[in-house]
Amino acid sequence: MTVSLRQYNKIYNKYLLQFLKDGKIPTFNQVVVAAGDELPNVDTPFKPVYKYIPQLKKAVFDITNYNKAVDSIALDLTILFEELATIQITNTKRIINADLFHAVHSNELNRLNKRLDALLFALSGADDNFFAQAENFDDLSHTDTSKSTPGVVDLNESALALPTSLKGSLKISLTHLANTNNASITTSRNDVISRGNVAGTKYGNAFLDTSKPWGILYESNNGGPLSISFTFKLAREEFINRITLVHHGTKPQKAIIETSVDNVNIQEITEYGDGVILSDQSHEVVLDFEDRLVEFVHITLIKEDSDSFTEGPDGTSVHSYVFGLKNISIFTTGRERKATYVSKPFDFSGDVPHIGRAAISATESLPPGTRIDWSVALVDDNGDPIGSFASITPQSRKDESGAPNQAVFQGTLNHSEYFVTDPTVPTAVVTFQNITFYRIFTLTTEPIFGTAFLYRGYKSWLRDQSKSVNPILIKDNFISFSKGDIQELYQTSTEVKQATAVDQQSTRAVLLVDNTPIYDINKGHTLIPENGVNPEIDTKPIYAVYSAKLNTTADTITKPNVTFSSSATPAGQNPVDLGLVNIVYNGPEDIVIRRTDTSEEVIYIDGTDYIVELNDEGKPTGRILALEGSELLGYDDPNNPGTTIYPVVEIQYRVDVDVTRFVAQITGAQIFFDLDISAQPTDRIIIKYRHPAKDVIKPSIKVKDKFGQNVQTKIFTQGVDYIFDSKTAQIQRLSTGGIDPGSDVFVDFKVNDTSEQLDQFFIWAHVNQKDGVQISVERDPSVEFFDQNKLKPDPDRKEQLLASIPGVGLIDLTNAVEWPEISGWVQFVVRSIPPEELLSTSQEPLIHQVIKLKDQGGDFIFLQGGKYFSELTAIREPMQQVGFQYLKTNVRKNDDRFFAVRRVVAGGETSYEVVVNFLPNESSKLYSFSPMGPESSGGAVDGIFPVDEEWKIVWISREETDRTSAKIVVKAELTRSEDTVGKNITPKVFDYFVKIGY
Repeated sequence: MTVSLRQYNKIYNKYLLQFLKDGKIPTFNQVVVAAGDELPNVDTPFKPVYKYIPQLKKAVFDITNYNKAVDSIALDLTILFEELATIQITNTKRIINADLFHAVHSNELNRLNKRLDALLFALSGADDNFFAQAENFDDLSHTDTSKSTPGVVDLNESALALPTSLKGSLKISLTHLANTNNASITTSRNDVISRGNVAGTKYGNAFLDTSKPWGILYESNNGGPLSISFTFKLAREEFINRITLVHHGTKPQKAIIETSVDNVNIQEITEYGDGVILSDQSHEVVLDFEDRLVEFVHITLIKEDSDSFTEGPDGTSVHSYVFGLKNISIFTTGRERKATYVSKPFDFSGDVPHIGRAAISATESLPPGTRIDWSVALVDDNGDPIGSFASITPQSRKDESGAPNQAVFQGTLNHSEYFVTDPTVPTAVVTFQNITFYRIFTLTTEPIFGTAFLYRGYKSWLRDQSKSVNPILIKDNFISFSKGDIQELYQTSTEVKQATAVDQQSTRAVLLVDNTPIYDINKGHTLIPENGVNPEIDTKPIYAVYSAKLNTTADTITKPNVTFSSSATPAGQNPVDLGLVNIVYNGPEDIVIRRTDTSEEVIYIDGTDYIVELNDEGKPTGRILALEGSELLGYDDPNNPGTTIYPVVEIQYRVDVDVTRFVAQITGAQIFFDLDISAQPTDRIIIKYRHPAKDVIKPSIKVKDKFGQNVQTKIFTQGVDYIFDSKTAQIQRLSTGGIDPGSDVFVDFKVNDTSEQLDQFFIWAHVNQKDGVQISVERDPSVEFFDQNKLKPDPDRKEQLLASIPGVGLIDLTNAVEWPEISGWVQFVVRSIPPEELLSTSQEPLIHQVIKLKDQGGDFIFLQGGKYFSELTAIREPMQQVGFQYLKTNVRKNDDRFFAVRRVVAGGETSYEVVVNFLPNESSKLYSFSPMGPESSGGAVDGIFPVDEEWKIVWISREETDRTSAKIVVKAELTRSEDTVGKNITPKVFDYFVKIGY
């Protein structure tokens, strides 16, 4: 920046700040006029701001000019020093860059020189020493199905993808559109004429799973690009994450799909913003994307030119365009988080005597949160690997941070070690960016990078404490902008809470609720509904508390041995205080006063003998007043003149459980009542109140000008008429939009609900026996015919024991005594109340019951190395090896999927430390308990014992001998991380080719 420009900015900003202090936002010209001659011309040579002004002799000291001169000098010095500092920093950077230039470029030249051979190898057929074979997944002929995850090859799409999970996929029904003959279609040009549907087709065919297509013909005298657009409506709002299309027509067409919840705010599918090409009538084009709420689907079909044209008798050309679809299907799907693809051997024996190195190029799709890990291995004539798989990165990828992009084959040795981490064993090796890294094991040989895999979770259960999300629709939220343009969307909650006395006098009670109620008197809110207002049907609620009721029934209470008297003798009172302010009184039948000191039945009359005292709102105060002239206040004894008889009575009344009217104040999440809670039959209150809406699904918001919805309802547009802040649940009216100031609106929206749910515990069990095992569970002798096991799941919370058994599927074993035959790997799932919830109760969570479950012979079932299972592990997927520097700088603190092997030289000896970024035995994702264990391990909880974390590490090291082969197999591991948005997101491979050299 030049001195002149720096000076200009300083002076301009000074006068701009003066405007802003006055609360004004000036134009550029206003600031320039205010600055006047002080603003320099940036095109002229620099001149100081300071100008000498002489002080006249014997004149009064001019303090104004003096201060102005000092300020000008200070400004000039500031500008000069800033410019000098900038020059110095710039020159320093240039010197440093000059010093680095030679070193950097020399290093780059050396690196390029070393990679020259690899770059040549990346070019298929660069010379006669390189050979390649390809796979495009049109069939399974090149897939080893015995080693690949079932369904990993999607033949419909001709691609590798994560297969559909056990939950399967839900196809959204579009049958309501099946009988539609024609669609409402718009075209991109005005010179085309619609000739209607192609003969034998109709619009509704596209929504049926039949071979009948839909096609529509357009004609024009001109060729060139043409697009048509149409919209269809689902039967109701649905969460979707997959759309499939099948082409119909003779020439390709591009499809662009957009979605909406209100047919006003249209959203593109970001992953396919440029559209997809439809060209093959036998091929399904699949669009997988993040979960989204949809009610309307907008499709645009584009053709770059006409399908055909003919010349008419008059010499004009007629261009014909045929658009169409064979099928449109919409799904909500879920996919597995991990899948493995293994190829059959690629045989290069006709090209080379042996394979010396290999590389891969692949056409991949890697959405955020997904990855594909490739590896290759040489195999013998039987297809068995020689050594282990070597990790490799496709040369088609730009990212070079992972495994090398070619594998060099030489002799290797396989290693495997089990070890247990005692809490005292892990040693912190370094702390970096507030993350402590721990050494958990030491290897004897150096692993080939990418060949080491660390397995954890043996003898433990994987604990999933996440809650599934259930969208809940909230309709007609009343929002009034009369008290401001910013209001809050709200939802109501009903809770049962214990009230406590505020002070020793117990005249007030307080209730602490889970959420902060919406209550702001500046926005016109009230504490409770007005008299006569039913909050269950009120369309315009503005109150914080809808209702508050004692958690008890309105039982009749009898107050015995009561004497009314206006005198001190005998001991009596008038009025009589029942001790409760909340009593039911709607008429004379609600209070009964009966005499009890005579055998004669005497019931006193309301309004004649007594009255129930009411407050200004017409509600009972809890006091009963005997009226003058009533015998309740005493009468002369006819048998004993001069003696007054005071009747002894009992008073029967009912408690009014509705205590809403006693709500007096709200402070934060505390609700205060003018109520003596100690006098009530219970201190538990059922309270319904409104609070800011939580976890609002933003695309679901629908702002309307009327309650409900009909053809006259106006729907406002988000971003145009209003905006919504998801963090605060605040909705703001935009002054430039269509919502009038001070008007009322009604809002429909959905929230993600995570109500009280269970934890899920997973464990993989391996059966070594070739013929499998049959497990008979210990029976419950208290059940008739002994047809149930000893598990006692909570029926209200729906605890379950499930198993995913190959060849059988997901089955419920909660009550089963005889389990199906199992072999190989089996996953068990326990849906259990979190154990922490039951610590102070006698109830036992189902997970504890399952861990110590026995068979009919009295042997524990879930015991590693026991009668049935050779291995029990929470996690089958290994942790991935990365460099130690990468682990330190690139892996997040809570990401426990990676580890590093750190080379350490001490005392002339070299060791290889296994390092992780978390402390073992402290992970909340593992639930490490066993049915057997030493008492020293901390003692049994519910009869089960805590166990230390057990690990297994496998790795490959180099050996001097060389093993050769001319056959190679390819493996791809497809994964999706747990925090990926959308359960249908998947990485994909559309084709790859393997290249080899020797």
